Amino acid sequence: MLHRTVAVPILAAGLLGAALPGGMGRTPDAATSKGVEATILLMADGPLTAGPAPSTPPLDLAAGEVVMNAALVPETTIQGGLHMRPLYADPERGRSTSLVEWPTGVSLRRHWHPVTERLWMIDGTIASPTDGQVGPGTFWEAPARVAMGPFTSTGSEFVFLGEGTFETRYLDAGGRAPRAGASFTVDPDTMPWRPLADVEEAGIDGAVKLLSPGTRSDRSIYLVRLTRQATSAPYAGFGANVEGYVLSGSLRLSDPYHGVHVLAPGFYFRLPAGFPARLSAAAR
Repeated sequence: MLHRTVAVPILAAGLLGAALPGGMGRTPDAATSKGVEATILLMADGPLTAGPAPSTPPLDLAAGEVVMNAALVPETTIQGGLHMRPLYADPERGRSTSLVEWPTGVSLRRHWHPVTERLWMIDGTIASPTDGQVGPGTFWEAPARVAMGPFTSTGSEFVFLGEGTFETRYLDAGGRAPRAGASFTVDPDTMPWRPLADVEEAGIDGAVKLLSPGTRSDRSIYLVRLTRQATSAPYAGFGANVEGYVLSGSLRLSDPYHGVHVLAPGFYFRLPAGFPARLSAAAR
């Protein structure tokens, strides 16, 4: 769907300011789940496993943490009128995470990409006669080398996940993409919450929904609901590099290098594999 040509720098760690204004899309089961305080979109480039962090963690991990407020990231215009705020790009694999605004009136022709494209819809809708409509609080995925579109937008905002170096190949009338198949939409409200302990063993309190399993080339994507836990809980380290985007509530992220971050909706974070941290919901 997107065509990205800008170079994205790796930003330094640190709390970068106030949260994004406005709503950030619905939180699945929010109306019936009392005590839900933080919901995040979580991406992992391997199995979502975790364990106790070493008591003396290596200092070279400290520089790998990224924490930023998407509202303060410079915006660039792409693909004939879409606006992108690049949050992170993996310099080795080309994977990227961005926040995108798609104005009303901008349309995209039918096309395909060499890599998998995913998004979490925050606000507004996008629609296509072949791909259906994607609305707030839903996850959408187009497999690599599969045709999609054409698309129109009612004015939308979404978290965009590109799973490699991104190119757009437009199709003429009647043209075909290299692979057969179709994009698909996942509505998390149709999925049950599972205890987070089912997929990791670090003692993090919460629940999880698997939106898309990972492959050798693509990240696994989860919706994670975190509850409060004791601030004295031991630090844990994930077995893979993880990224998160706060959708609702307040996330408390603490580590032995930088102290405590309290992240509101609109904040992005990245933790390298093995980075010692505590993740939980924070009181508002």
